[in-house]
Amino acid sequence: MMRNDRDPGAAVAPGDPDAPEQVRLPFEQPPAVPLPFDDELDRPIGFALTARARRTVAPATLPELSVVAGADEPDPADTRPARARALRRAGAEVADIARHLGVDELLVRAWADDVTTRPSRRSGSAAARAAAVLAAPAGPTGPVQAQDATDPRSSAVRRDAVAEGHRRLTRGADFAAGVGLMAGFATLDRHGISFQTERPELAARACAWLTEHAGIDPRDVRVVLRLGKSVAGDVARHRWASELGIGTEQIAFTRWRHATDDGALEALVRIADAEVAARVAGWCEALLRPQADPADVAF
Repeated sequence: MMRNDRDPGAAVAPGDPDAPEQVRLPFEQPPAVPLPFDDELDRPIGFALTARARRTVAPATLPELSVVAGADEPDPADTRPARARALRRAGAEVADIARHLGVDELLVRAWADDVTTRPSRRSGSAAARAAAVLAAPAGPTGPVQAQDATDPRSSAVRRDAVAEGHRRLTRGADFAAGVGLMAGFATLDRHGISFQTERPELAARACAWLTEHAGIDPRDVRVVLRLGKSVAGDVARHRWASELGIGTEQIAFTRWRHATDDGALEALVRIADAEVAARVAGWCEALLRPQADPADVAF
């Protein structure tokens, strides 16, 4: 009830037309409307982390990686591995097979390393067939150009390297350690340096030493990975490229037919530089036949 201005003593009903209009002051707030309690508002919002985010905030929750079958299997239409093994079994040399198939010698070694080339009763006819095949024109990819194995400088380079090795072995521990590594680890021939290992850190150390002391160009390093059937080729290639500090295009891979287990991996590394090979061979000769007391050798 409200009071009537015409008759202060009289009461006025709220719906009466004579009732004065209610005025709300500026500082007054409208009455709050009560809302019903909603359980949905207290429920957590669902979300999912990407694999990249999980590597950062919760790496232990990531599942183990698995190899997708057939993702990097050899091309079944590629007959070169079988041809290389057949030619090697018949007695053909690795370099000749590589020239005929138009591939690097490392690939031939990876394909046919397990082939036995011992002579048999029919070895004559097999060798004749192999010679006939190798006499045919090379494949469409063309032969691989090998360095001249009869470089007249090789002997002089090696002689000078022997004298240099005798001087340096007693002065530099890093140099001496690297020569020892090469002497027991690498294969040196007139064409270059090669070695094989299952350990990327060992190959990386050898390549870094050759770069520093022998002056090789890392772009000349070639690697072939022999992989067990459960090893992902692209993953292994990127890992070894990162360890050795070379490009992935310098690394090829092939399946290891006679691997000891499905996860086996072996790398064949090759640096085709005849002059560097001669120099390193001279250093190794100086180590194995020292002029001074062996106790004077730095390592």
